Amino acid sequence: MTQSPRALINSAVLAVAILAFFIISVVLYPPYTGFMLDYDEASESMRVVKIDSWVEQQGLQMGDVIQSVTNANGMRVVIERKHILKSSENARLYYKDRNERLNEVDLMHELFSNSPLAITINNGEVVYLTLDQQRPISSLSISFWVVFLCALTAPLVSSLAWAWQPKKAETSLLLLSGIGFFLICLSSSMSVYKIDMFYQPLFAHWLNRVALDIGQLSFVLFGTSVLLFYPNKFKFSSRALKYLLIGFCVYPIFAYFKSWSFSDLDSGQYPRFTDAEAYSPMLLMFVLTITLCWKQYLASKAHPVQRAQTLWMILAWTLGPSIFVLFYLLPRWLGDGPILQGSEFLLPTILTVYLMVFLGIARLNLFQLEHYIGQAYQWVLVSVFFLGLDITLISFVNLSPQASSGIILIAAIWGYIPIRYWVHQRLSIGQQSRSQALTSEAVVLMVKNSLDSKTLANESWRQVVATMFRPVELTPINGVKESNVAMRGQQLIVAGNNYSAALRLNFAEAGSRLFSKKDIELANTLNLLFERLYDVRDSFLEGQTQERNRIRRDLHDQIGHKLLSLVYAAGDEKSRILAQETMAQLSELIQAMKQEPIRLDDLATRMQAVCVDVCTNAKLKLDWHNELPVESSELISSDQFLNILNILRELLSNTIKHAQASCVRVSLEHIENVMIVGYSDDGSGFDQQTVKPGNGLFNLQSRAAELKAKMEWHTSEGTSLKLTIPLGPGDQNHG
Repeated sequence: MTQSPRALINSAVLAVAILAFFIISVVLYPPYTGFMLDYDEASESMRVVKIDSWVEQQGLQMGDVIQSVTNANGMRVVIERKHILKSSENARLYYKDRNERLNEVDLMHELFSNSPLAITINNGEVVYLTLDQQRPISSLSISFWVVFLCALTAPLVSSLAWAWQPKKAETSLLLLSGIGFFLICLSSSMSVYKIDMFYQPLFAHWLNRVALDIGQLSFVLFGTSVLLFYPNKFKFSSRALKYLLIGFCVYPIFAYFKSWSFSDLDSGQYPRFTDAEAYSPMLLMFVLTITLCWKQYLASKAHPVQRAQTLWMILAWTLGPSIFVLFYLLPRWLGDGPILQGSEFLLPTILTVYLMVFLGIARLNLFQLEHYIGQAYQWVLVSVFFLGLDITLISFVNLSPQASSGIILIAAIWGYIPIRYWVHQRLSIGQQSRSQALTSEAVVLMVKNSLDSKTLANESWRQVVATMFRPVELTPINGVKESNVAMRGQQLIVAGNNYSAALRLNFAEAGSRLFSKKDIELANTLNLLFERLYDVRDSFLEGQTQERNRIRRDLHDQIGHKLLSLVYAAGDEKSRILAQETMAQLSELIQAMKQEPIRLDDLATRMQAVCVDVCTNAKLKLDWHNELPVESSELISSDQFLNILNILRELLSNTIKHAQASCVRVSLEHIENVMIVGYSDDGSGFDQQTVKPGNGLFNLQSRAAELKAKMEWHTSEGTSLKLTIPLGPGDQNHG
């Protein structure tokens, strides 16, 4: 049964609360001495530096030097400096290996577990101390609480990401990595270095070490595996994950049993990773992480959203593992000791990177990353530079820390800050120039489209908005009257106007930045300018149409009436035919002035009528072929209609005047929004290289250009012309 995200989140919170209770219980379980010892350099002895009141009441006092402790079973231990350790590096000074140290810790646990204790102090006096108090929570150090909070934060945030998307491979891997980080922090929080006089039995220490080994392996392996699936899943991701899981299961078994002695089964054996076995997978995963980051970058270059997520993941994975490898792992392997000493510093640093990965997978507000990541890398590089400068001045130039700090401060004030200000100014000027260029380009496009009566207003508005904001995706929506920013800046909703529906824009400037309130103001200004510009255009076209209608009426009422009178009053047949042809052409002109679309079959009928009239009068044979679809719904503009008829008349006129032809062939075809007009005669033809073009050929070429048509001449045997005319919605007159 599928659980709701709320139920899964509640379960995750409950699990984390149980883990917190478990950690506190384990920490408070070992015997509590009620006092803390530290080594006194002056007296070269172990002195009491912290003490509870109930211990003072039994005779032990602050500042007492403790020489030895004897428990109720008669076990006596001379207290030495090696019994109070501050770090693992400090432990290496007194123990040749980890086994020796853990055996000594187990010895101290046995010592303090059997009270009352007989404590011999500096003057030979013996103080008897009964340990009947539980360790108070207030005695736990800040270092412990820092690590404790890190231990709870990682599984909590990874559980939240998994609860919202439990079927995603990356969220499941992030959860497993978070559990690994919890095991690391669990082991670190219960360390002898974090808690005063904290001695566990050997078995508990072994479990602690196993938790650390498995936790480190889980954290780096599953954390690296996230990059196999996020932001892009590769073809090899599932197969690679299977191999990594096999390695995760086999590697600990191999490492543990390698140190197991089957010939000594009676003695207690606690196998664990050596330092090399613990840190080798980390270096291997570090190399794999860099490789996967590079492959993710290459796969995301053309996709703004994935590119933004990839940049974020690259920042996280190069920052976190690099800090661990450069400041902890390599110095430790080289024998100089880690630069970042103490898990209270190292673990929060790693947790910060882990939270960055969580933010990336949770798909929070991660756009405009070119700006954010640039700033992040800037701070990282500057910090590394000044850290390196500080180390150089102290270690190699032998300056004091105070002098080194002074030089660094001067360098920051007089060098870094002015340079940063200058770079910021240059970038701001470049960004402003780019924004101004886009605005100018959008306005020019708007004006250009408004002057072209054939460009649809809604299409023009989409082009203007796309030019201004360069969104990844632009889609029309309905019902929006005010522009606004949505999805935390990832979307801009541009209100509709009198010519277009509202538009939704996703990811400004190819996903490189967020939308802001300034974009709303700019969109509203462009919207207002567009409406005013197209209102003026419509007013102009309306006035043009009214004037055209007036001229058309005058031609019809005055010239048409006179031509009709000439038809009836003509003294001979030739004059009557001429008057009829003139009246027909006037009708075509009046029809064209109506600016109404005309059907293709009406055009064909009119072309055939022109050919029949001219060929009959000139005594030419007409070979007419009409292959246009019957009752075609295809429309052409009135301008196209008039230009095609005038081209046909010019061709017929040239044939009669110059070709000495006896036959004319005219054909019409329609193929995929293209009309092909074929014209040929059997006359003498002409030489295109030597003929001097007159008004007739010039008119043919200019009318073909208006039609955006292609002309193909063949004049070797007679004259042949193929006229290819594009027909489409954009070629019609929309007034």
